[in-house]
Amino acid sequence: MDALIPLIGKMDADTYLIGHSVGCQATLRLLDALPSGKMIGGTVLVGGWVSVPNWEGRLEGEKAILNDWMNPPLVLSKVAGKSKNITAIFSDNDEFVPKENWAACEKQLKAKVIVKHHFGHFEAKDLCKLPEVTNSILTS
Repeated sequence: MDALIPLIGKMDADTYLIGHSVGCQATLRLLDALPSGKMIGGTVLVGGWVSVPNWEGRLEGEKAILNDWMNPPLVLSKVAGKSKNITAIFSDNDEFVPKENWAACEKQLKAKVIVKHHFGHFEAKDLCKLPEVTNSILTS
């Protein structure tokens, strides 16, 4: 977050953010840090831990690192007002992101939720190949 915070003053309606995996937490926390009344053009979250990560099978050290990203908890409804559009893309067989995140995005973030079939936990190299990512930005 220390590297991202300096960007806040430069973010405006022409700013679009894409977050992947735990990077979605960074993206949402960056939005949360925007001053009241400031809004960006759009946000795309891909395979992200929005509210509930899957801790099952994780080592204690991994849990501690991931826990730092989840606390303090974000008020997602507050974050929703900081981006003109939010799209959340999930895979129905992602081992790391439980389906509870889908509802949190839809209900609290007011995001358009897209569920892809059998993509597992999306890899960063695939993000630009997903037409839903590009379309989400182009239609904002």
